[in-house]
Amino acid sequence: MANSVVTLEKKDDKDKFIKELSKTIQATFEERLIWAMINRHLAGVDEEQKKEVFALAQDKAAAHENDMLSKVHYNRRLALIQEELDDYFSQNASLNLVGLIRFRLRAYKKQLKDIVAEAWHEYNIRAEYDEFIDMLSFFVSVQSTKENTVIIVKKKNELRILNRMKRDITKQYRDENIMYEDGMTEEDIILSELIYIAPKKIIIQDNKDALPLYETITKVFDKVVFV
Repeated sequence: MANSVVTLEKKDDKDKFIKELSKTIQATFEERLIWAMINRHLAGVDEEQKKEVFALAQDKAAAHENDMLSKVHYNRRLALIQEELDDYFSQNASLNLVGLIRFRLRAYKKQLKDIVAEAWHEYNIRAEYDEFIDMLSFFVSVQSTKENTVIIVKKKNELRILNRMKRDITKQYRDENIMYEDGMTEEDIILSELIYIAPKKIIIQDNKDALPLYETITKVFDKVVFV
């Protein structure tokens, strides 16, 4: 396919021919172009990192079944290929696909470059988050345990920390907590206090996906239970 020349015959329905060819080009070359862009623009990045960025870019480029926006972007790129082919075949009957990919489709390839840039940005954010989690896990490991078990609950839309006897200890350790700083959000404060308390077990009385904080807690602490 990559080395072939395609020809629009007089008997062919031009619109149908272009639509089918556009789908074939997108399905055949899109991931190859993304990988080539990653290799070119991230030349100093090691292969494993490139593969992770590629996986993120693949996900961003895909038309997901239950994600209307991803389908819109996917179809927009398909439309850009169709526009280019329509312009080309208005003056020519035969097309070399290698030449098309190398020298044309600028608007389409700009969309792919944006996807690669977004994937690289997201990769770096995730890497920073992983480093942050590792740092917090280290802090927990060097702390002495103040409470073996704590319970996190919501009261009047505020997060509270209870001990195993269900006594509110949210502020009990706050003055001692060397990680507490002015300007921190409520979730930052709760996480900081949990790290200082260093419990062996955390019980969260809430939906697992209710707050981003819960995901961080599950990554930092060994035993977290949702009820």
